[in-house]
Parts: sequence; C-alpha cells; structure tokens
Amino acid sequence: NRTMTGLVWMVGKNRGEYLTGPEIEKVLEGNPHISGLFLGRVWSDIEPARGTYDWKSLDSAVEAARRKGRIYKLLFRPGAGTPDWVYAKSTDGSPGAAVFETVGPNPNRKDTYKKPLRIPIPWDPAYLREFEQFIRAAGERYAADPLCLAVAITGANFQSAEAHLPKGPKDVEKWKALEYRDKLSRAYERYIDIYAGAFPRQQLC
Repeated sequence: NRTMTGLVWMVGKNRGEYLTGPEIEKVLEGNPHISGLFLGRVWSDIEPARGTYDWKSLDSAVEAARRKGRIYKLLFRPGAGTPDWVYAKSTDGSPGAAVFETVGPNPNRKDTYKKPLRIPIPWDPAYLREFEQFIRAAGERYAADPLCLAVAITGANFQSAEAHLPKGPKDVEKWKALEYRDKLSRAYERYIDIYAGAFPRQQLC
C-alpha cells in the first residue's frame, strides 16, 4: 500500500481564507518536488448546521490534488472548532453535547487569548454521535479516492489538531473532577473505530 512519503505540503490559509484550487495548483506547478498535500478543515466550517454540509472549499483543494496527480491526507478539527449546534438540543429533544469551559491560554493567538472558549466533553454521547455522523459523511465523499492515502485521527482536541486538551491549573482540576482518565481512554478507542469505519482504506495517523 502507498503511504504519505516525500515532500508533503501542509496547505494553510492566506489572510484567513483557505487557498483555492487554482492557488494550490499554481504552487504545485512552481514546485514539482511536492509529492502530496495535507488538507485540514475546521468542523464548523464544513457543517455550519446539523446535516448541512459545505464541502466547496475542501472539494476545490482535492480537485487540485487530483488534477496534478498528488496524494493527499485529510484532517478534520473539532475541539474549539466544534459547531455551535452540537451543544444545542437535537430535533428529537435529545440534549446537546456537554460543555467544558475554559479561556484561551496562548498569547500568540490574539483573537482568543484570555477569552472564553468551549469544547465538548470528549466522551459525551451526544458529541460522539454528531462527530461520528460528520466523519461518516466525509468518508462517503473522499474514502474511495485512491489519492486520499491518509486521515488524521481527531476527536479530543482544543485549539489545534494535536491530541491535547485544555491543561491550565484550573482546567486540570476540572478534568480530575470529571474522573477523566478511563473515560478519555475509551473515547480515543471510539475515535479510532469511527475513523476506521469511515476510511477503511486509508492510513490512520
């Protein structure tokens, strides 16, 4: 099986906007040594309302990879990027995801530093249900593409795609009060199962 090797470009934003397909193609034309793309998206950007998906930006980037014959890896970021509707009651009256509240700890993130932030409790059943639906929808769209070689496993995240949670002194006390250790471990197992089911042919990392 093919794997993500060589020079992989982590495609970022330009002035706060995702690069368009033509912009990505222009970069690839100027650098033939790039072997693959790493394409990340925030969950709330793709599913602004429950079951309403906006794949346009990611589709454009994926089409650029296809036109230029480049392999790619996908990443979907929840955490602080979880859509607001996930916390609200569902149409059948079921409760929304439980909330963990904190403040932005990073002075380099001026838009969130010392400002209130929230993420879903990683093992909350409502969160897991909605996140699984989202990842399944992504799998239905991209998993059959032979150029999609890898997908990053996410689920328990804060402000980035890295697998860590709020960890200030007050945050740690809150996690301890929630008796998080075994619950979080089981949540990670669930994330792996979710991704393996949605992307059975891809490398999960």
